Amino acid sequence: MKSEFLYTTTFKNYEEFKKALADYIHYCNHERIKIKLNGKSPVEFRKVS
Repeated sequence: MKSEFLYTTTFKNYEEFKKALADYIHYCNHERIKIKLNGKSPVEFRKVS
């Protein structure tokens, strides 16, 4: 998370940081596929399992 999100972005204020963090966490859990999870997102993997 630090190398992909925190270190690559500059935030104007705390509210902007909170919104961006929530968006990044949603992306990681719902959209980003993981090879270790058979090419599914964590949410998709849990639904099937």
